[in-house]
Amino acid sequence: MEVMQFTAACAMVEAGCGVAVVECLASQYAASHGLISKPLNITSDLSLIAVWLPSKGLAAAPRKILAVLADTIKRDMQH
Repeated sequence: MEVMQFTAACAMVEAGCGVAVVECLASQYAASHGLISKPLNITSDLSLIAVWLPSKGLAAAPRKILAVLADTIKRDMQH
């Protein structure tokens, strides 16, 4: 699902809807709401983080999806 604001994405994560990918500027907001964030380290031009609930952890499936997403973005940015 795509939303226009990182606050909406973080609210969905807080509600237990899964993992969100947002701009790195949202990391302080996510932390203030008790969420975990981790940089995706895609490129120096694109700063994105993954955000999830600490109580749910980051399971294997979302971890794989984030890796595929990062690889796809890197590949697309090279073209």
